[in-house]
This record gives sequence, structure tokens and C-alpha cells, in this order.
Amino acid sequence: MGHLRINPTSGHFLVHPVSKHLIKGCPRIAECANCSGTTPRQVTVVISGVSLCLLCQEGDNDRKLTVNPNVGPNGTFVLDKLGGSAGGNCRWEYHEVLTAGTMTAYNSIDETCVGVVVAAALAEIEVVVIAGVGGTWTLISGYTVTIGAEIAFPSFNGNTGAGEACENASFTNDWTICPTGVPNSQIVGYGGTATVTV
Repeated sequence: MGHLRINPTSGHFLVHPVSKHLIKGCPRIAECANCSGTTPRQVTVVISGVSLCLLCQEGDNDRKLTVNPNVGPNGTFVLDKLGGSAGGNCRWEYHEVLTAGTMTAYNSIDETCVGVVVAAALAEIEVVVIAGVGGTWTLISGYTVTIGAEIAFPSFNGNTGAGEACENASFTNDWTICPTGVPNSQIVGYGGTATVTV
């Protein structure tokens, strides 16, 4: 029986992003056909320089949402490789339910995020890298929250050139400013850079 695995950054036990079970030992991993070389079991992502857009967000059912996370969007994250599902053999993920900081839904008919609070929930930070066809890395990070339905609030999106997947790489955030208009399009971060180390 394997030992429980620990995230070296947070010190928390690793939880599988799909099953939510604690991860033990060193399970076998499926090879990623989009990697030019060895498929890494884990990758380390460092995100820095991202600023939060503390704006009123568009939610579901005409609700307006505010985001107030206590973790991220910057930091060092160790991502585990997924496998066993369609397309999952070229994806690495990190998930952490935040211990504080909430997503708050307002029953606003205007766009000011004021009025009656109808729901609040803890957000979850998520960092994902995908090795795509043609050997490109895609890095996505942000927050998800379930208020009625799961809603994603991205803070970083970046891509590399062909042939860089499964290799050390650098990224620049595609989002350079907060979206204009209130509420905005659920993007909660802008600026910054990131690296992936295999």
C-alpha cells in the first residue's frame, strides 16, 4: 500500500481532481501522444504578476457576482497528470478549495453588485495545462464556484508555440486589461507571466 502523497508547496494531501479521493503512491500514468519526449507525471507552474479584476461579474439567472478569493491568482502550483478518460491523457491539473474568500451572488436587476445577497460559496482555485495536437502547451488558471451551477472565472490564459509541449516553457497572459463594461465577461485576472517546469 502506497503512502499518501503531499503537495510540497502547500503541505496538504493531494486530492485527485476528478474522483476527489486522496492520492496514494506512484500510480501508472498514460503516455501523452502530443509529447515529443517523456510524458511528465507532474509539472510545476509558477504564476506571477497577475492582478485581480475586482468588478461586478455576470452570473446565471441574471444574478451579479463578486469574487473575493484569499488564494492566488499568483503562486507555485504542482499539477498532476490525469488519465483514463477521453482526452485526459494530455492534461495536468491542480485544484484547491479555498478556506476563505467567497463568491457572492446578488439579486441585482442593475449591474452594480449591490442589493440582496441570495447566495455565497467558497471558490476553488484551478490551474490546468494541456498538451495539444501539434505539441503546444495551453495554460489556464482561475476560479470555479458552484452557485446553482458551476461557473468558471479565469485569471490567466496563455499558449506556446508548436513543439514546446511537455518541455519547460514560458507564457504571457493573453488578458492584458480588465474587460470593459460592467458586469464583465467573468474574466477576473489580467497581466502577468507564467512558467511550466517538467
